[in-house]
Amino acid sequence: MLLTDGLLAFALHLRRGQLHAFTPSPLEKAGGPFSPAAWLARALAAPDFTGALLRCQPPQREYQQLQRALARWRRQPAGPGAGLKQRRAQQLAVTLERWRWAAIPDAEYVLVNLPAYQLAVVRRGRVLQTHRLVIGRPANPTPTLSSRLTSFTIAPEWRVPRRVATEQLLPYLQANAQAHSEQDFLANNNYRLFDARGRELRGTDVDWSAVTAQNFAYTLRQNPGCGNLLGNVIFPFANPYGVYLNDGPDPLRFGRPYRALGRSCLQVQNPMHLATYLLGPDAARAALPTEAQCEAAPQPRNFFLKRPVPLHVRYATCAVVAGQLRFYADVYGQDEALRRQLFGRVVARR
Repeated sequence: MLLTDGLLAFALHLRRGQLHAFTPSPLEKAGGPFSPAAWLARALAAPDFTGALLRCQPPQREYQQLQRALARWRRQPAGPGAGLKQRRAQQLAVTLERWRWAAIPDAEYVLVNLPAYQLAVVRRGRVLQTHRLVIGRPANPTPTLSSRLTSFTIAPEWRVPRRVATEQLLPYLQANAQAHSEQDFLANNNYRLFDARGRELRGTDVDWSAVTAQNFAYTLRQNPGCGNLLGNVIFPFANPYGVYLNDGPDPLRFGRPYRALGRSCLQVQNPMHLATYLLGPDAARAALPTEAQCEAAPQPRNFFLKRPVPLHVRYATCAVVAGQLRFYADVYGQDEALRRQLFGRVVARR
């Protein structure tokens, strides 16, 4: 009885993870409920019991590659860096646990790995494109999620969120007013200002010294083109956090090693390359403009995908890239708490 209970728990942990053993994984939502008892019965009837039992794990490439990497890592002989080796092994185990919670059932998908600052287009186990990303800073972290890319807009207008307007733009407007400048900060930066009734105003029409975050009753929009904070392309997707994928106004950011620099949203390098892939066979007929053309003559255009592509935003501090195991900084500090839950203590950094 104890052996049976142990095997059932083992199967659940392989499928769903140790900490979420009673929460159905995305694999089950896509392919039906998981019954550890039925899986164990099939494994007992199979010629290779161990192999049959282990096949209940997530089949996706990211998980399988990491599991093989962990096995190789553990086979390495112990040496002077035993503490670091154990810590890296735990980092691999933590990442595998996360993949069990949020396995990807799709054959084709766009994968964002936040600690790697990278977006990858994956189809049938092959990486077709990779793009550098700027992600949310630790104070405004980008959330993990799953959604679908269904459309994108070229030369988008930016409807400034109220929080951004009051926390970032309002101080500039007040400083400009205090300096008694005749320059219209909003017009000079391609913004349009509307009151609560939707009437357009000039920035110089408002006494900004009397405006606070609490009584701010205006809407701001930034016109398409050079300087627009969305850049030349935005890829919206359904999510409860109000985040989206977009081009960025500063291409130099993509060259930095540390790229947790944004406010929750994801900025992607070479967005037209991604847009071309998403359009598929329709890309040639769509005649997408270059980024230079977008900036020189911005003409907003919406594109709707005939074949929506799943988008998965994940947090993995290690991954296999081009056959090589890579470790990434725990940019949001999420690994340590999970490591303590799984292993109970912290391994010394030696």
